[in-house]
Amino acid sequence: MDPRASTSCAVLIQAAPAGESPQARQTLLRNGAGGTALPVPNMGRPGLRLHYAHSEMSISRAMGTRASELHLPGLAAFGRGSHPESIVEPFDGLKHWVREFWDTTPCGTRDIAAEEGSPAFFRAIAERRDVLEPFIRDFARFSEHRGKRVLEVGVGAASDHVSFARAGANLTGIDLTPHAIELAGKRLALEGLSSDLRVGDAERLPFPDACFDFVYSWGVIHHTPDTPRAAREIVRVTRPGGRVCVMIYQRRSLVALQAWILHGLLKGRPWRSLGDVVWSHIESAGTKAYTATEARRLFADLTDVRVTPVVTPYDVRIGRARFLPRWVQRLVPSTLGWFLVVEGRKPSRPQRGAEASAAALSTASTALGPIENAA
Repeated sequence: MDPRASTSCAVLIQAAPAGESPQARQTLLRNGAGGTALPVPNMGRPGLRLHYAHSEMSISRAMGTRASELHLPGLAAFGRGSHPESIVEPFDGLKHWVREFWDTTPCGTRDIAAEEGSPAFFRAIAERRDVLEPFIRDFARFSEHRGKRVLEVGVGAASDHVSFARAGANLTGIDLTPHAIELAGKRLALEGLSSDLRVGDAERLPFPDACFDFVYSWGVIHHTPDTPRAAREIVRVTRPGGRVCVMIYQRRSLVALQAWILHGLLKGRPWRSLGDVVWSHIESAGTKAYTATEARRLFADLTDVRVTPVVTPYDVRIGRARFLPRWVQRLVPSTLGWFLVVEGRKPSRPQRGAEASAAALSTASTALGPIENAA
């Protein structure tokens, strides 16, 4: 079951020592009685942290209820009700936590030693990106987009955005975080390039229908709470005949298996699903991962859909920045890769329901159940 639909979870906000850095505010709280920690922003009050604990009350029923009024097994050692400000936050607050996580450390910038915003900083990001994800060029096809209207959803530190700009695309970029937009602007300015950069939400793209020739998003929409809505928005703003390329994470992958071993099996909780450990322990809170069939369903309104699993260095990682040799990576079956790249075209005419369903599942050999299945 997808953790979003769980009937056994609640969210507790509890006070913690004030004066911590943004990085410290992302520290995960855990207790010995079960439950999963999530990062949480300051929320306007110093030192707030969040704990996501098992409960017999669903989030939908718990919204707005004070934690002291809930039955929260596993929170006794955490001091349930001992802080008057402890409340259960609405599930919609997840997007705020996601924004804080990525605003603190935009994608690709972690562990970069050079001064932020400097030429050396962006050079280090680009070099690491080229080593870890050289296959991006095969999907983005940067050189094909000269003079075309291109939208990137989730620009991060502009690792790919600058390549579209160099190729001469008529470029627009959007990101949930001001920090990423600031970095992207600096990176483009260093090369005398330009883009229409905006802070915005992938679930509510601030553009009219059918206004881009190509919409690109690499490793972004699986972080937003309503991923299906973000997928529909991407299709909406693509012109008829235009192309879409989106990378999302694959659930039945070596990365997800590693996370399950670490946070499920070795913690004495082997019943945890792959979807649960990805949701709780990989990058920002609420990260989701999909099967190839589910990815097709997300983009059922496209035609000529191709879903390509890609084995990455992350699938053979043995430490935070340590990876097995590239030849080991080549031995891993592509079906177990962490990345799923979805490519397709927006039809020139609207598809009817039956046609859309047939297109989405045309190459799927087996029905693997609804998206809510997080096995």
